[in-house]
Amino acid sequence: MVSPRHILYHEGTVSWKYDSATLSRFATADLGQLLSLTLPYPVMLYGPQGALSGILLRGSASNQTTVAWNGFPINSATTGTTDLSLITPGLSDGVSVNAGVPGSLFGYGNVGGVIFLENHPDFINRLNVTVHAGMGSFGTRQALLGTK
Repeated sequence: MVSPRHILYHEGTVSWKYDSATLSRFATADLGQLLSLTLPYPVMLYGPQGALSGILLRGSASNQTTVAWNGFPINSATTGTTDLSLITPGLSDGVSVNAGVPGSLFGYGNVGGVIFLENHPDFINRLNVTVHAGMGSFGTRQALLGTK
Protein backbone atom coordinates (compact mmCIF):
# COMPACT_ATOMS: atom_id res chain seq x y z
CA MET A 1 0.00 0.00 0.00
CA VAL A 2 1.44 3.35 -1.06
CA SER A 3 0.15 6.51 0.59
CA PRO A 4 1.60 9.80 1.87
CA ARG A 5 2.69 9.60 5.51
CA HIS A 6 0.29 12.27 6.74
CA ILE A 7 -2.68 10.34 5.31
CA LEU A 8 -1.52 6.80 6.12
CA TYR A 9 -0.71 7.58 9.76
CA HIS A 10 -3.44 10.15 10.35
CA GLU A 11 -5.85 7.81 12.13
CA GLY A 12 -6.37 8.67 15.78
CA THR A 13 -5.19 12.25 15.50
CA VAL A 14 -7.18 15.29 16.56
CA SER A 15 -6.67 18.71 14.96
CA TRP A 16 -7.92 22.22 15.66
CA LYS A 17 -7.48 25.26 13.46
CA TYR A 18 -8.34 28.72 14.75
CA ASP A 19 -9.92 31.24 12.41
CA SER A 20 -9.12 34.94 12.26
CA ALA A 21 -12.18 35.87 14.35
CA THR A 22 -11.02 33.73 17.26
CA LEU A 23 -7.46 35.05 16.99
CA SER A 24 -8.79 38.60 16.98
CA ARG A 25 -10.92 37.90 20.06
CA PHE A 26 -7.87 36.61 21.95
CA ALA A 27 -5.48 39.18 20.45
CA THR A 28 -4.35 40.66 23.77
CA ALA A 29 -4.27 37.32 25.59
CA ASP A 30 -1.40 34.87 25.46
CA LEU A 31 -1.37 31.51 23.68
CA GLY A 32 -1.78 29.64 26.97
CA GLN A 33 -5.05 31.47 27.68
CA LEU A 34 -6.35 30.81 24.16
CA LEU A 35 -5.61 27.09 24.37
CA SER A 36 -6.89 26.70 27.94
CA LEU A 37 -10.27 28.19 27.02
CA THR A 38 -10.77 26.39 23.69
CA LEU A 39 -9.13 22.94 23.96
CA PRO A 40 -10.16 19.93 26.07
CA TYR A 41 -6.52 19.44 27.11
CA PRO A 42 -5.07 20.91 30.32
CA VAL A 43 -2.84 23.96 30.13
CA MET A 44 -0.60 24.24 33.17
CA LEU A 45 -0.39 27.79 34.53
CA TYR A 46 2.43 28.24 37.03
CA GLY A 47 1.27 31.47 38.65
CA PRO A 48 -0.93 34.46 37.79
CA GLN A 49 -1.62 35.82 34.33
CA GLY A 50 1.58 36.13 32.34
CA ALA A 51 3.44 33.45 34.32
CA LEU A 52 4.96 30.31 32.82
CA SER A 53 2.45 28.05 31.06
CA GLY A 54 2.67 24.79 29.12
CA ILE A 55 0.20 22.37 27.53
CA LEU A 56 -0.26 18.65 28.18
CA LEU A 57 -1.50 17.12 24.91
CA ARG A 58 -2.93 13.62 25.23
CA GLY A 59 -1.28 12.94 28.58
CA SER A 60 2.21 13.88 27.48
CA ALA A 61 4.43 16.41 29.23
CA SER A 62 4.83 19.93 27.88
CA ASN A 63 8.35 19.15 26.66
CA GLN A 64 6.85 16.47 24.38
CA THR A 65 4.83 19.08 22.46
CA THR A 66 6.51 21.09 19.72
CA VAL A 67 5.60 24.72 19.05
CA ALA A 68 6.55 25.59 15.47
CA TRP A 69 6.58 29.07 13.96
CA ASN A 70 6.38 28.90 10.14
CA GLY A 71 7.77 25.36 10.30
CA PHE A 72 10.68 26.13 12.64
CA PRO A 73 10.50 24.66 16.15
CA ILE A 74 10.85 27.33 18.83
CA ASN A 75 11.12 25.02 21.84
CA SER A 76 13.93 25.67 24.29
CA ALA A 77 17.09 23.78 23.45
CA THR A 78 17.79 23.00 27.11
CA THR A 79 14.37 22.11 28.53
CA GLY A 80 12.45 21.21 25.37
CA THR A 81 9.45 23.28 26.45
CA THR A 82 7.94 26.51 25.18
CA ASP A 83 6.47 29.12 27.50
CA LEU A 84 3.03 29.72 25.98
CA SER A 85 2.57 32.93 27.97
CA LEU A 86 5.25 34.62 25.84
CA ILE A 87 3.40 34.06 22.55
CA THR A 88 0.62 36.42 21.50
CA PRO A 89 -1.93 34.82 19.13
CA GLY A 90 -2.94 38.25 17.80
CA LEU A 91 0.39 38.53 15.97
CA SER A 92 -0.15 35.26 14.07
CA ASP A 93 -2.16 34.79 10.89
CA GLY A 94 -3.04 31.22 11.85
CA VAL A 95 -2.79 28.91 14.83
CA SER A 96 -3.47 25.18 14.62
CA VAL A 97 -2.99 22.30 17.04
CA ASN A 98 -2.30 18.72 15.99
CA ALA A 99 -2.52 16.41 19.01
CA GLY A 100 -1.01 12.95 19.02
CA VAL A 101 1.83 10.98 17.50
CA PRO A 102 1.17 12.05 13.87
CA GLY A 103 2.69 15.38 14.87
CA SER A 104 6.04 13.61 14.65
CA LEU A 105 5.38 13.01 10.94
CA PHE A 106 6.21 16.66 10.33
CA GLY A 107 9.78 15.99 11.43
CA TYR A 108 9.69 17.26 15.02
CA GLY A 109 9.99 13.89 16.79
CA ASN A 110 7.70 14.71 19.71
CA VAL A 111 4.85 12.38 20.57
CA GLY A 112 2.56 14.85 22.34
CA GLY A 113 1.66 16.95 19.35
CA VAL A 114 2.48 20.11 17.44
CA ILE A 115 1.21 23.68 17.76
CA PHE A 116 1.67 25.52 14.46
CA LEU A 117 1.97 29.32 14.35
CA GLU A 118 1.72 30.74 10.84
CA ASN A 119 2.59 34.16 9.46
CA HIS A 120 2.06 35.10 5.85
CA PRO A 121 4.00 38.23 4.87
CA ASP A 122 2.25 40.71 2.62
CA PHE A 123 4.85 42.55 0.57
CA ILE A 124 2.29 44.53 -1.45
CA ASN A 125 0.67 46.38 1.46
CA ARG A 126 3.77 47.86 3.03
CA LEU A 127 2.15 49.35 6.14
CA ASN A 128 -0.75 47.69 7.90
CA VAL A 129 -1.07 48.46 11.61
CA THR A 130 -3.41 46.64 14.00
CA VAL A 131 -4.38 47.89 17.45
CA HIS A 132 -6.16 45.80 20.10
CA ALA A 133 -6.98 46.77 23.68
CA GLY A 134 -8.51 44.86 26.55
CA MET A 135 -9.43 45.35 30.17
CA GLY A 136 -9.98 42.80 32.90
CA SER A 137 -10.63 42.48 36.58
CA PHE A 138 -8.33 43.88 39.28
CA GLY A 139 -7.24 46.74 37.01
CA THR A 140 -5.72 44.49 34.36
CA ARG A 141 -5.15 46.31 31.09
CA GLN A 142 -3.72 44.84 27.90
CA ALA A 143 -2.74 46.41 24.61
CA LEU A 144 -1.35 45.06 21.36
CA LEU A 145 0.16 47.11 18.58
CA GLY A 146 1.34 45.09 15.61
CA THR A 147 2.01 45.16 11.92
CA LYS A 148 1.03 42.51 9.44
